[in-house]
Amino acid sequence: MISRNRAKNSYIFYIAFTGILLSALPSLLITDLYKIRLLSIRADYISHFFMLLFIAFIYCRYLYIKNRYSFMHTLVTTVFIAISFEMIQLVIPERSYNNIDMLANVIGASSGCLSCYIMLVLKKL
Repeated sequence: MISRNRAKNSYIFYIAFTGILLSALPSLLITDLYKIRLLSIRADYISHFFMLLFIAFIYCRYLYIKNRYSFMHTLVTTVFIAISFEMIQLVIPERSYNNIDMLANVIGASSGCLSCYIMLVLKKL
């Protein structure tokens, strides 16, 4: 029988993992995602934001479960990953670097860390 805490952790992981897949899905299915606008914001920026938000949230939660959680460490690591996602496009043919993409990545990663931290402080996670 699975413990109640472990079941809760599995539930949170699968929700976040599904979120990553769903946020990445539009980029995979629609090649011209940058042409679509939602509330006058390009859809690819929104996709970048949510993808990094979920990645940061999962990473934060993973470190907390493993008793290695540090807000600053998590924030610095996920922001580094967010910047790396955009910088790597400088060396990939047919891809281009975009400052606003990087900003959306960094804001998404920071938001994911902050939301996880707030939930941990409130003991809701």
